[in-house]
Amino acid sequence: MTAAAERGRLRFRDRAVTRLAAYLATEVDAVGGVPGRLGGEGGARCAAVVDGGVTTVRLGVSVAYPHSVLATTRAVRAHVRERLGALTGLAVDDVRIEVVRLDRERVR
Repeated sequence: MTAAAERGRLRFRDRAVTRLAAYLATEVDAVGGVPGRLGGEGGARCAAVVDGGVTTVRLGVSVAYPHSVLATTRAVRAHVRERLGALTGLAVDDVRIEVVRLDRERVR
């Protein structure tokens, strides 16, 4: 048995993966969160399900206008899949994205 196997296994809860995926989505240029309950901007809306070593992610984001929605969602999907897999060791099976709002571009 290897040293890593002797230490045990690491399991990720859905909530932890959800929070990480939501944060990672907003690292992409032109992507923002969605309005919160009190009218202020929250983070990306997200739900993740972990099944063994595999996760699926659903995101709701805003995209800054006039950026391409198609190019931006492709960038988000690739970034979340790559970074989430690298940080957690989980296989990211699917990343579904809903653009819930187009925003005027803001200076970051």
